[in-house]
Amino acid sequence: MDTQTATNVTYNYQASTIFHELGHNLGLYHGGDEEVNFKPNHLSSMNYLYQLAGLSTIGNNEGDRYYERFYPGNVSCDITPNTNSHLGSTDDFIIDYSSGSSADLNESTILEAQGLNRNGSLPVDFNCNAINTESLTGFDTNQDNTISILSDVDEWNMLNLQFYMQSAGNRFGVPNTNNSKVYNLQSNLQSNLQSNLQSNLQSNLQSNLQSNLQSNLQSNLQSSPTYIETLPSYIKEAQPSSAIIAELKAIKEH
Repeated sequence: MDTQTATNVTYNYQASTIFHELGHNLGLYHGGDEEVNFKPNHLSSMNYLYQLAGLSTIGNNEGDRYYERFYPGNVSCDITPNTNSHLGSTDDFIIDYSSGSSADLNESTILEAQGLNRNGSLPVDFNCNAINTESLTGFDTNQDNTISILSDVDEWNMLNLQFYMQSAGNRFGVPNTNNSKVYNLQSNLQSNLQSNLQSNLQSNLQSNLQSNLQSNLQSNLQSSPTYIETLPSYIKEAQPSSAIIAELKAIKEH
């Protein structure tokens, strides 16, 4: 680090590399939600096109990183130094995860005039022939030997903070990590246990309540004697008066 430029490069490379690897630990792929790399419209430090070179500046020679990668030194396109280059100050060097705001790049028909397909984009000479207004048919923009639709994605909305559950985190993306599988298994198991526990508890309570109620009713009916209305032993029948006895004898004699 004998010069300021060397210092800038060291710091910018360190920052972008740490940020890139942290993204893997948070569940991001090189293509955001896929392993398709070098997508020009995927402005992210996860993308090898922008990891060490920093992000392009939309509307200001935005194809500079693309030219540097695929046509280095070609006088038909790579003729202007990169904007906010890794050679410059750390204050100007841009690292970021993608916001997902780029429109798709359909490699079946590439319209150079649309540039990287973001708001404010200017033309990009994807085939580096000094003409940036062409319509390119079946052009392999990211040079992966496939003609496809290249999509951007909102990576900030994808971050999985469960990386701390093991040292390697989500190094190979959320769907492919044992960490994620274990976490999801534990989460699903806990949810199922709670659901089953509540269901079984309610079912058992209803069953036990009905069973106990029926048993108690039967027991009470069997143990309760037949109720017969009788006078208490301390209540005695009154003797008829002498006048009534005399009247009864007189009726009998007649």
